[in-house]
Amino acid sequence: MGQIKDKAARSLAKANALGEECQRIFTELNEARILSDAAALDASRGSNQALPLYGKTVSLKDLFDEAGKRTTAGSLVLQDVEPARRDADVVARLKAAGALIFGRTNMSEFAYSGVGMNPHHGTPGCIYDPSKVPGGSSSGAALSVAHQLCDIAMGTDTGGSVRVPAAVNGLYGFKPSQKSVSLEGVHPLSPTYDSVGPLTSSLELLITCMQVIRQEPITILAPEPAAPERALKLAIPEDTFTDHLDESVALAFHESVQQLNDAGHEIHLVSFAELVELTGALRLTVSAEGRAFYKNHLETLKTQGDQHVLARLHQSDDLTAEDIAMYSEQRQQAITLFNDRLAPFDALLAPTIRCERPSISEAQTDFNKVNVSLLTNTTYINLVDGCAMTIPVQRTGLPPAALMVCGANNQDASVIGVSQIIDRIVNPELTH
Repeated sequence: MGQIKDKAARSLAKANALGEECQRIFTELNEARILSDAAALDASRGSNQALPLYGKTVSLKDLFDEAGKRTTAGSLVLQDVEPARRDADVVARLKAAGALIFGRTNMSEFAYSGVGMNPHHGTPGCIYDPSKVPGGSSSGAALSVAHQLCDIAMGTDTGGSVRVPAAVNGLYGFKPSQKSVSLEGVHPLSPTYDSVGPLTSSLELLITCMQVIRQEPITILAPEPAAPERALKLAIPEDTFTDHLDESVALAFHESVQQLNDAGHEIHLVSFAELVELTGALRLTVSAEGRAFYKNHLETLKTQGDQHVLARLHQSDDLTAEDIAMYSEQRQQAITLFNDRLAPFDALLAPTIRCERPSISEAQTDFNKVNVSLLTNTTYINLVDGCAMTIPVQRTGLPPAALMVCGANNQDASVIGVSQIIDRIVNPELTH
């Protein structure tokens, strides 16, 4: 057996050993196809082993088209759609880079929740405690990496759906500037806000993946942590991103900021309070665009859909064209405000999520409260058309906290470079 086929076989055995949890992580796991593709990669080793993702296993959220497969967006109402005729652009890029596609992953229905629950395929548990939510909407994506079944998971991020499950499960996750990664062949929720990004357990692998899937390569320059060319200037929110935090989340964030300050980097308090009043622009635009896309399924969803998702689609029932135009204007206000405030700084730092990991039962009882607590901070970055990395931060006696490094639109290279520096400082015990 070849090296890649052997690796795939071990991962499949590990997945099957999870029993029913495997079925909650993957919506499709075709062992014969995976082993066949792995054998083909082994056979091409001589000519392809220099490819940047050669032999890396990659799971795909059930939003990415694969030729010959149905893209069902975690929903029963799409089970009978026509199979895709071609791979999504991102999938084609991954394959061309030598990656082995390893299964399709479960998700919140239509990618419309930060909690990660799915009533049709089941809800996988957080890697640290199966009674806790997995984070969403890319729930299965996160668990496929957290269980070490895959090297990389591809997800989408409309309001935090890459960063939230990455944060909940101790992974790195990146929401790029929207137009930097093609959405062609990716099932939409909101074309205005959807973006594509990876989840990994390694920052360096995430960076390699970003270089593969981006429309254009980027040059990432990260000074050596022991002797930075200059001190970073970091914006720390004095409100908005740092209000209503769980005490332990606030403490972990304070400790990370202190570590950066002790390392010689500049810390500046900045207010982003005005963003709070503008987030309705995202919430209702996403609802309106999702509702328009699924308008022919609304009746069926009453009996075959996630009722939390259906309720969110109906938030926009009474919106007018004038309302949508107003929300577009409000988004532009938010972008201008964010860009102006952040212009003097290398990045904005914030907790990725406001709370410790909620339980699945808590989310079932009070979905809206849990959903808001998980998505609020990440949503601000989608609102302002920015980019952001979530970094797991190790804690004693607790699962990792999550630190979000944020930048304005098209500042992806800078945010990735700054993330490399910050990761070495806040996670000094890790081998980089």
